[in-house]
Amino acid sequence: MDDAVQAWHQEAFRRLEEHSGEASIVLRHAEREPIQDPFRHEEAMLTEKGRQSSRELGEWMRERGARISSCVASPVRRCHETAELILRSHGASVEVRGIKLLGHIGPFIDDEELAEMTFRLMHMRDICNGLLEGEDVPGFKDLLSGLTPLMDTLSGDRRPGLSLAVTHDFFIATMAGHALGMSFRGEEWIRFLEPLLLLRDGCQTNVWFRGREAPLRKSAL
Repeated sequence: MDDAVQAWHQEAFRRLEEHSGEASIVLRHAEREPIQDPFRHEEAMLTEKGRQSSRELGEWMRERGARISSCVASPVRRCHETAELILRSHGASVEVRGIKLLGHIGPFIDDEELAEMTFRLMHMRDICNGLLEGEDVPGFKDLLSGLTPLMDTLSGDRRPGLSLAVTHDFFIATMAGHALGMSFRGEEWIRFLEPLLLLRDGCQTNVWFRGREAPLRKSAL
């Protein structure tokens, strides 16, 4: 992991040590190969550096005493492999469960033809920022319509211990941006293996990201 991501994990685990309820740590996958064609992004695999970083994170989590009770991941191979490597080096005896919702932005799309045109004209970061700022992004629903089923899936795991989820930059950015009222214009984009926390206490779920924390909002921006 690079220094910035390592620092965010240290902050995240300090917050986890203060928390007595159920929690999930949501990660972007580890470093991947460059994507040449956005419509074939699923073919991009982890680099050797990404594999090593995943193993190092699993070992680090074990040393911090994290007990991983469950694991879900995007079915895209680089996410599944990231999760497998973390679990293996951690020594956690849980299996990776593939969740389509963590790897497919279908719930955010209103018109597939228009959305495809938008993908050809705009970077994913700009699409994400547009949704976070309430703009009309061609082919897309409003942010909350796409985000609600994702957050319901991730915040619904009530098993004790730490739940691990591995997904993509778009999903972490929309979750963090919505909960914390932020966009990523001028902000650093989501890094490989960067963490977001979902902290549950009774009926309340808080979102923690980059040292900031706020309750999960169910209402529109």
